[in-house]
Amino acid sequence: MLPAVSELLPIGTFAKVARLTPRQLRYYHALGLLTPAAVDPESGYRYYAEAQLAGAELISLLRSVDMPLAEIQLLLADRSPDRTRAVFERLRSGVEARLERARNILDRLDRLEEAAMPMTDNARYAYQAFTPEAQEALLRAQALADEAHQPVIGVGHLMAALAEELGATPTAILEAAPQLPAGEGPALPGEQVKAAIAGAFEAAGVTAAGQADAAVSVRHLAQGCLATTDGRALAARLGLGAR
Repeated sequence: MLPAVSELLPIGTFAKVARLTPRQLRYYHALGLLTPAAVDPESGYRYYAEAQLAGAELISLLRSVDMPLAEIQLLLADRSPDRTRAVFERLRSGVEARLERARNILDRLDRLEEAAMPMTDNARYAYQAFTPEAQEALLRAQALADEAHQPVIGVGHLMAALAEELGATPTAILEAAPQLPAGEGPALPGEQVKAAIAGAFEAAGVTAAGQADAAVSVRHLAQGCLATTDGRALAARLGLGAR
């Protein structure tokens, strides 16, 4: 019989109070992370002291925020203020990096959801409102963004697709355009491009209730681009203007 075993907590009871599982406790024992107060030499059954609860609960909390066991082991071995601050600073940095990745994934999901949606009548109508040349320019702008592995179609891409109308070369426009971050997935229109298209519709006098024939030309698209912030900046830099 183990000495003072009646004053100890069996592994099942201890695990429940500490919000861990017996399996985790056995694993932590094997790692030397949390050693039982006593082990029955015949059955191998583990017992823990109430004083160990604080350490076990700390391990449970740290694991809940995905702190690696190796980091937890270092912290428990040396809980000095400097060591504790250093460990938690690394933990915060890791969590912030995962949050940033999660935000990027959510942003991509929003764009992919929009791309996956079936075309509505309004979307078909809007595309039909462009002349064949304007439709080709829109497709070329998307291709330019895809070729550069940029998930957002910027005004620079659209203006490069309209280079002849603007009196410049696509290369000159792309080199002078604001740099966009690289990414994966299909390129989708950015806010500036959406504003440029809205400006093109306005310049052509096409409204949601207006005509459905091909009325929005490359000239209207160029005018819409030049009305945006990025478009004005590019035009000033390269001396561009719609013909």
